[in-house]
Amino acid sequence: MIEVVRVTETTKDEVKCDCCKLTKKQSIDFYEIHLSDSSIDDSEVLTVKMCDVCLDKLFYAALHGICEMNGRVKSKRDQAIAARRGTALRLKKTDVVEEVDEDDPWADIEDEEDEEDGE
Repeated sequence: MIEVVRVTETTKDEVKCDCCKLTKKQSIDFYEIHLSDSSIDDSEVLTVKMCDVCLDKLFYAALHGICEMNGRVKSKRDQAIAARRGTALRLKKTDVVEEVDEDDPWADIEDEEDEEDGE
């Protein structure tokens, strides 16, 4: 699970976007997105360099996904997963409920089967 996310504006002149290959001179702003997990050291941090256009596309896609998820009626499976987490995991790292049981805490949550309506 991602626990450390940092977005910084880069000051380097010789940098290219990892997505569209634009340079810093061809972009209004240029960012580095740092993704990590608390269980790994700093040498394993994933850094993605993005121009302002690609960052905007990423933000829109992520926001669209969150809105879709929050806008639908939750199934019993979805509710069980949310209850196991303790919260919706939004910006609060301390809200995550960590199970210490030796058994798999997700074992009793079954995958939903795709249901096709005969419409």
